[in-house]
Amino acid sequence: MLADATKDAHGPYQKLKRWWRFGIAFEAFLLRLDTERVAFLQNLDNLLSLTDIPDAEKELLMGDLHCSLWNDPRVQAKLRHRITDPYFDWYITTLSDIREALKEISGLLPVGMV
Repeated sequence: MLADATKDAHGPYQKLKRWWRFGIAFEAFLLRLDTERVAFLQNLDNLLSLTDIPDAEKELLMGDLHCSLWNDPRVQAKLRHRITDPYFDWYITTLSDIREALKEISGLLPVGMV
């Protein structure tokens, strides 16, 4: 009888164990996403900090990654001056890809709430 009870309890225990492992892995995943978001924003801050873009515009650029200022020729010229030509297109494409990925993920997951 005790052996039967142990067998019956084994199934729910395994489910709970898998759920616990998933929860830990998921929280680690969210933490990693949040870490990448912070690294991305620090990178942007570093990029913008050494330009002569007015502080109000820097705040707009940092606060809204889809801000139309990113497409402003004046802002792009200042960024191009900050980033040497061989790397500019790669850098902008990479940041754009990261921005889109973060936007998509943040719509699905509670990034920043960990």
